[in-house]
Amino acid sequence: MSTIRTSRVAVVLATLCVAGCGGGRAGVGPPATYTVGGTVSGLIGSGLVLRDNGADDLSVSSSGPFVFATPIASGAAYSVGVATQPSAPAQTCTVTSSAGTVTDGNVTSVAVDCVTQPPTPVSVSPVSVNLAAGGSQQFTASLAGSPSTAVTWEVNGVVGGNAVMGTISTAGLYTAPIAAGTAVVSAVSDADPSHVAQAQIVVLSPHRIAVRAGPDGLAELYDRATGTTFTARGNNFIRLATQTDYNGNSTFYHSTFNVGLYDAAGAESALALMQGRGFNTVRVFVNGCCIGSIGDSAGGLSSAYLANVVDFLKRAKQHGIYVIFTGDGLPAQGGYGPDCPQYPLFDGYNLLNLCAGGVAASQLFQHDLVQELAMRGAPLETILAYELRNEYYYDGNLAPLSLTSGSVTAANGSIYDMSDATAHQRMMDEGLVYFTDQVGAAIRKVDPTALVTVGFFAPQGPVPYRIGDTRLISVYPAIASSTADFVDIHGYPSPGDLTIDQAMQNYALVGFQKTKPVLMGEYGTFQNSYAYIGDAASALKAWQIAGCAYHLRGWLLWSWDDYEQPPVVWNDQAGDGSIDRALAPAARPDPCAP
Repeated sequence: MSTIRTSRVAVVLATLCVAGCGGGRAGVGPPATYTVGGTVSGLIGSGLVLRDNGADDLSVSSSGPFVFATPIASGAAYSVGVATQPSAPAQTCTVTSSAGTVTDGNVTSVAVDCVTQPPTPVSVSPVSVNLAAGGSQQFTASLAGSPSTAVTWEVNGVVGGNAVMGTISTAGLYTAPIAAGTAVVSAVSDADPSHVAQAQIVVLSPHRIAVRAGPDGLAELYDRATGTTFTARGNNFIRLATQTDYNGNSTFYHSTFNVGLYDAAGAESALALMQGRGFNTVRVFVNGCCIGSIGDSAGGLSSAYLANVVDFLKRAKQHGIYVIFTGDGLPAQGGYGPDCPQYPLFDGYNLLNLCAGGVAASQLFQHDLVQELAMRGAPLETILAYELRNEYYYDGNLAPLSLTSGSVTAANGSIYDMSDATAHQRMMDEGLVYFTDQVGAAIRKVDPTALVTVGFFAPQGPVPYRIGDTRLISVYPAIASSTADFVDIHGYPSPGDLTIDQAMQNYALVGFQKTKPVLMGEYGTFQNSYAYIGDAASALKAWQIAGCAYHLRGWLLWSWDDYEQPPVVWNDQAGDGSIDRALAPAARPDPCAP
C-alpha cells in the first residue's frame, strides 16, 4: 500500500505513509535448551570477547569459568570463537573444543587459552572483523624498525589460506568461505618471520533460504540446511507513530525500529505468537524520514536504530521467523541525498530511479545497511531478503516522463527521445532493470549469499485499474531480465476490484516463473470492502488458493495486528480469529487446499 507523492527532492528522501498487519494464537513450548560454556586460562589483558554461533557475545574479564547468556536447543550446533582479543597487554587467545552439538546437557568443555604476545614491529588493520559468508575484507600491514615492508599473508597458519578457512591474496584481501566459523589472519614479516601480527575474523552464517529450480521446472525458494522447499507464510509486522521530520513537520509513518519507540517486548510477544501459529516469515519497514529513524545527522546510519534492528533479528531467529526488510525511499540524514545535477529534469521517485545520483545513493544506503548489520554480528541467516523498494514505480506527472520533447540521458547511460511514447516505456523498463542490478550488486558485494527482491502494486492494464493514478509501472517482462532473486507482488481482494486472475493478467507474470519465484509479499482486504470478518477471511483464503495456480511461492498478510493503526484493514489478530484460522499454517498446513 502506498500513497501518491508529488513533492520534490526533499520529499523523496523521506518515505511514504502506509498501514496494516497479521497474526496468531497460542504458541507451543520451545524445545529444551542448555547453556554453552567452559574455562578461560592465562587471561591478564582486558577486552576479551567470546562469540557463540556468530552472534552471542560474552565479555570476559578474568580467567575462570564462563557461560554464554543465550541457551541452545538440544540437537542444535554451537561454535565458539574469539570476537575480540585482549589488550593491555596484548594477548592471543585460542579456543579448543570450540564446536559441537548440544545433547541434553550443558556444554562445559570449551577451553580458551590466552598467551601474552611479545612486542612486535608488525601491526595489522583491522584487528578484528565480522564478515558475511563469502564476504571480503582488505587487511593492511605496517612494519616499524625494519628496512623491509614485505609480509606474507596467512590464514590459520596456511599461506594464502584455502577454501575451507578462507583465502587471502598477496595484497591482503581476505575472502571468507560460504560457511560460519572463525579464522586468524597473520601478517608475517619476510625480513624476520618471528615478527607476526594477527587479526581475528568471525564469519557469519550464510543465508538459510536460497533459490533453485523446483520439481515443476519453475523457480522456488528452499532451505539450504534441509534441502526442503520453503513457502513463505506470514505477515507484515507494522508499527506506526506520529513523528517529526527534519523540517519540523509532523507525519504518521513506520516507527518499528525508531530510537525511543522500538518495543522489544511487543516484538517478542508477536514473534512468539507467529511461531505458535506456524508462520515462518515477517516483513518489516526501515524508516529514514524522521528524527529517531535510521539516518544519522553526523553521517552514516544510527547505531541506536541499528541496535534495535539487530535485536529484532535475534528474536526472530529464536522463533524460526525469517525477515524481509523493505522501505519506501532513502534516509533524509546520513549523507544519502541523491546527487542529481539534472534536477528538476528528474523529479520525485523518477529522480531516485532514473538519475545516476539517485541510483548511486540507493547503492550506498543498502551497502551501508548490510555492512553495519554484519559488523554487529547480526544473524544474517534469518534475513529472507533485502527488498530494494516496497513498491517500485514512476510518476507520469513528473520529469522526465512528463516531457514530450527533447532527449534525456538516464542512469544507465542510454539516451531517450521524450517525443516518442515507446521511448518513455523503454526508459522505465530499462531503468527498473538497471536500478535492481546496481543496487542488488551493492548488497551482494558485502553479503554474497543474500537474496534481493523488489515490490510492486498491480499495473494499470490491460484490465483497467487505478484509473487516473499517475503512478506507472510495468513489471514483466522487464523484471525477469534483472538480477532480482524473486519478485514481490501485492494485491487486495475487494468486490468490484480486480479478481486475482485479472491482477495476474496485469502483472503479466505467466511464463516468467522459471528463473524467479513470485511471492505475494503484501495482501489484505479493507473493512469497507468486507463488513464482516468471516467474509474477509473467505476472500483472503480464496485468493491464496487461487494464487497456487500461478505458482506463487508465499503470502504475507497486511497485517499482523492493528496496534497503533486505524482499524481500516482486516488483520490476523482481528475479531474472532477467523482470518488467523483461514491463513495460519497451524490451521491450514497446505495453502493450496481449502
